[in-house]
Amino acid sequence: MRLVNCLPLALLLCAACQSADAPAPAPDSTTAVPPAAPPPPNTAGWVLDPDGLGAARVGLTPDALRGAGLTVEEDTVHFEPTCYYARIAEAPDSVFFMIEEGTLAR
Repeated sequence: MRLVNCLPLALLLCAACQSADAPAPAPDSTTAVPPAAPPPPNTAGWVLDPDGLGAARVGLTPDALRGAGLTVEEDTVHFEPTCYYARIAEAPDSVFFMIEEGTLAR
């Protein structure tokens, strides 16, 4: 008999725990849409050979690389003033270049 008395209470608790499907909120017209990401650089011409990668040739200075139309981003943290890394924006992602003694070494 006791189980029969608890059954309505159990059903009531189960019904109370279920959430009603609430309608999705309307989009806020004041919410700014993030700008689209810029397209990735075209890296098709970046061929690796013993003398460099694409237009980045071993022995060129950062200024010479810029003169060739490349965007050179030099690392601002130098553990040694004569050896550091640089990134060329037009090169494939995750590729860094070592500048040693003022010229591209590898």
